[in-house]
Amino acid sequence: MKKTLLILFVLIFSSCSLIHFLSVNDKKPESRKEYQAYLLANGYDTINSFQLLRNYYDSIHTLPYTLNLYKLKYNTKASPIQIRVYDSTGKFINGYEQCFGELRKTHILDSFPLKKITHFPINYNLLLINDIKLFSHNLNEQREILNNASDKKYTFIVFYSQWAGYYSTNTLKLLKKHLKYNSNNVLLIKVNTSPL
Repeated sequence: MKKTLLILFVLIFSSCSLIHFLSVNDKKPESRKEYQAYLLANGYDTINSFQLLRNYYDSIHTLPYTLNLYKLKYNTKASPIQIRVYDSTGKFINGYEQCFGELRKTHILDSFPLKKITHFPINYNLLLINDIKLFSHNLNEQREILNNASDKKYTFIVFYSQWAGYYSTNTLKLLKKHLKYNSNNVLLIKVNTSPL
């Protein structure tokens, strides 16, 4: 029994998962300057870059904003790393949350816009207009985003935080690669989820 536990311990603590987990820092505020620099360092522009509003910080764990219905059922916090995809009318198509597993291994990026994985507990009742309220109080800005979204086939919203280390960086990297040949059809919105 001791040998089995020792082998299990060594396997767990020598795995890539541990290395990825160790890249996560304590949750901390990230200024606009910091998260814009982070986006630039990861090959993104800072157009349509926002911060999750303070009064909505806990809202991504509740209806009508939550992506992960399993977490809603058990009243646990939503992942700070998410991808949400909407069509030109603002209707939700599909999404991903870090808690669904390693992004590459989920195979959700195997098709465009995102492959549907039927066993993911996804809330398909999300609406783009609700998500926009998570990062913009300004009604004119909200209308402008909706107008821009209606001109594109898809709107992708990526939630990220620098403090999430590998999980955030890897999601941004894989999403950038996924959108490379379809960027003309996509409005990409980046939302920093660090606490204010």
